[in-house]
Amino acid sequence: MIIVFDLMGTLVHDPYRTAYAEAAGCTFEEFQRARPPELYHALERGEITEAAYWRALRASGLSIDPHRFHRLRRQGQQWLPGMRRLVADCAALHRTVIGSNYPVWIRQVARDLLGGLPIEVHASCDLGVRKPAAGFFEEIARRAGHRPQDLLLIDDKSENTRALEQLGGLTVTFTDSRQARAQLRGHGLLP
Repeated sequence: MIIVFDLMGTLVHDPYRTAYAEAAGCTFEEFQRARPPELYHALERGEITEAAYWRALRASGLSIDPHRFHRLRRQGQQWLPGMRRLVADCAALHRTVIGSNYPVWIRQVARDLLGGLPIEVHASCDLGVRKPAAGFFEEIARRAGHRPQDLLLIDDKSENTRALEQLGGLTVTFTDSRQARAQLRGHGLLP
């Protein structure tokens, strides 16, 4: 069994909404309305570069400071309570990976927050497909030499857990570290 943890909202809090709002000088809702549909997903899938993403935002009328965005985002990133310990406990017993839709910024998160943990990081920007598409889970399983049925996903978004369940994998819809740990015990993956 390979344990797959989502990153944002499951392991780590990332204040990206606040960072976007402050860097763009508007509310996050205003930012969302002005950002071209599918632009962020293209960045997540690695279809466009980060530079092209910022250019497209400016072309859509958003005046945003990418350096400020990243500074604010990084300053507010932190582990959710109990999750670093849970990842470490899982990694001590099972192959444990991160499976995230986060764009290229995941490299900074891996360096700053995930360092020292014996885990692999699989991001949509490298896989070319994002959750909840079946291809996301199929590619993680393929890279690990397994089948999607051999994955257990811990994710805060039920559409992602449902997608893996449809492929025969096990899931935990994340609410907090105690609940996740209890469900992993229920699956016989932790003592």
